[in-house]
Amino acid sequence: MSVIEYKVYIGDTPLIRVDCVTDITTISGAQINYRKPTSEDTGDWTATVASDPNTNLGRYLEYQAQITDLDESGDWKFQAYVVFNDGTRFFGETATQRVHALFE
Repeated sequence: MSVIEYKVYIGDTPLIRVDCVTDITTISGAQINYRKPTSEDTGDWTATVASDPNTNLGRYLEYQAQITDLDESGDWKFQAYVVFNDGTRFFGETATQRVHALFE
């Protein structure tokens, strides 16, 4: 599963969107976890819920990348993490997105 549908370069600021496949409208917290390709540093970004245009149910997590976020070239790993109102917590499947070096 690709996170972004076009070629991304270091320093770009794309909308990062992961598909949770199920309705997540009743969550109390959400983040997109990441692992960088070279350093293998990990972290997370606070995400917002976006609706599926076909069902109007919350299905996606989104984060608007900042200029300093995507700072390594290679295959980044992204994973959804949600906390529901009843306290249950779930991780989504891992998605991979290539980030290219400038002039690549």
